Amino acid sequence: AESEVKIDKTGDRGTLAGFSVPTVTSSAVVITGESSDDTQVTGAVEISVENGGANESWSKVVSITDASATITLGSNWAWVGGEVPTVESNCILVLYWCNTFGKANLIVGG
Repeated sequence: AESEVKIDKTGDRGTLAGFSVPTVTSSAVVITGESSDDTQVTGAVEISVENGGANESWSKVVSITDASATITLGSNWAWVGGEVPTVESNCILVLYWCNTFGKANLIVGG
């Protein structure tokens, strides 16, 4: 019989191994600290990213298959490089929130 292993949601979780299965949606999505760590957006929809809270640190990855999807960042987010990127099909949005601000990067191209 397999034993159940529990991972603390707060504090040091140590080294974790394995993989995660992305949440897949063709609907508009709001990314928060409580969202799945991996999300795949397949529609021409809005991807909204909310500010995290003070004393929070989290990262999220969103794969985007439709070039017509749009991204809106919360007020305490900034794009890496300072420029709003152009969404392309099969790109990846990488988000990192740290305490009072967040950084977003859109990885496009081959």
